[in-house]
Amino acid sequence: MAKAVLIGVGLALAAAAGAAAATPPPPVPPNPAIDQYVETVPTSRGPAVPSGKGHARLSPRLTRRLQSSGGQLLVNAASSAAYGAPQKRLHASKHVVAETRRATTKTSPAISASALGAAGDAVGAGHGVVLWLALALLAITAVGAGAAVLRARR
Repeated sequence: MAKAVLIGVGLALAAAAGAAAATPPPPVPPNPAIDQYVETVPTSRGPAVPSGKGHARLSPRLTRRLQSSGGQLLVNAASSAAYGAPQKRLHASKHVVAETRRATTKTSPAISASALGAAGDAVGAGHGVVLWLALALLAITAVGAGAAVLRARR
């Protein structure tokens, strides 16, 4: 009798665990403008959004601007973890800030007039490297053309 009760309780617990696991994940946002900011995780039932809970703290200035533009609904969307708002303040190191500033303010050199120079600029190689590559390409082409001519004469 005790064995039957133990088996019954085990089956009931297994059924409850299966029912809890069967709850569907939060739906994927239908609007691509929102979807690009929300993490979508692949699951066995298709893409799903992790259920984010909580709201981020927005600055008072930003909160006033959002409320004047779209009301409390816009403030909720901007601060909601469900829409991808970070829940803690993100800090970048001084090195990262300096590198970002340097990359965005870097001036590009003068535009190259030749196609060969433009190809070198595109791959980030110096003009000397591109010149040697062009010369090697011409030499290989000349050898191939010469071999074709010799073969045709025989």
